[in-house]
Amino acid sequence: GEDGGGGAAGGVPKMTTFMLFGSEEERTVAKRMIHDLFDRAEAEKKEKREKDREWQKKKKERERQIYHLRHRADYDCLEVALGASKDECKKAYRKLAVRWHPDKHPEGPQRDAASKRFLDIQQAYNSLMSTDEEATVEALTAAAQKQAKKEAAADGGVDVDAVQKSVMAAREAAMKFANEAKKKADAAAMAAAREAYNRLG
Repeated sequence: GEDGGGGAAGGVPKMTTFMLFGSEEERTVAKRMIHDLFDRAEAEKKEKREKDREWQKKKKERERQIYHLRHRADYDCLEVALGASKDECKKAYRKLAVRWHPDKHPEGPQRDAASKRFLDIQQAYNSLMSTDEEATVEALTAAAQKQAKKEAAADGGVDVDAVQKSVMAAREAAMKFANEAKKKADAAAMAAAREAYNRLG
């Protein structure tokens, strides 16, 4: 039989109690089957959490790649590799700013060209040093981590749906055992399997 108890207020997980009848051997078989099913369900949950974490990791990497591509012109302007660190961008900026500072060029077309280049360098540097894009990437990561922790906490208990699925799987496993026993014409094993199946109902 099965006695389902609802969870109390305050976030206490729902619990389900199984009452097993029959001989000691039948109860042992039924317990082993149920434990195996719960172990399998827990392993599947763990695998799902791992896949979710990997998906979130790839999602963050995609967001970062989009950020880099969006600022490709800025990286090119500072003459650094796509996705260069902020320290690398800062060093490149200082070097280029010294080279293209208008005061280092004679008046006329050269200074005008230097002034434009200097302005482009400054704008590219300011764009890459902005925390807005980085904050977007980090916010997505933080949200994913929060959701993962929430799911992990929820997995601490066994919900009713999981129990019901486990019971159905146990019944199916017991019936399969009964069918195999029938094929072998083992009357004793057949009776024990049927009894175990009936007690799980």
